[in-house]
Amino acid sequence: MPKIKSAKKSLRQSLKRQTRNRTRKEAYKNLKRQIKKTLTTKASKDKIARLISEFSKAVDKAAKRGAIYKNKAAREKSRIMALVKRAGALPEVKGTKPKAAKKSAKAKDQKAKKKTKLPRKAK
Repeated sequence: MPKIKSAKKSLRQSLKRQTRNRTRKEAYKNLKRQIKKTLTTKASKDKIARLISEFSKAVDKAAKRGAIYKNKAAREKSRIMALVKRAGALPEVKGTKPKAAKKSAKAKDQKAKKKTKLPRKAK
């Protein structure tokens, strides 16, 4: 046990942070288990989609608050999505056609300038 006042305070703070971080980690881990369980029971795609949404929200929140690193959050989400895809349980999303890349306003302006340039007169 610490004897110095500041060390006692830092111990109190670290214990509070530890419990807070643990609950955040447990939240996304429980959702991860639920997703795996629902995949084995062949649940509805809507339920799986809802769980995936909750899972990604929990993972992002844990990363934002510093309970886990952002790369770990990305890795966890990627692995879960790969697992769901392999199981063939991805829900169908309506109206998701690949969109053509939009040109920026700057690129359009440059293209317009090129068209309007007049050729130089030879001397």
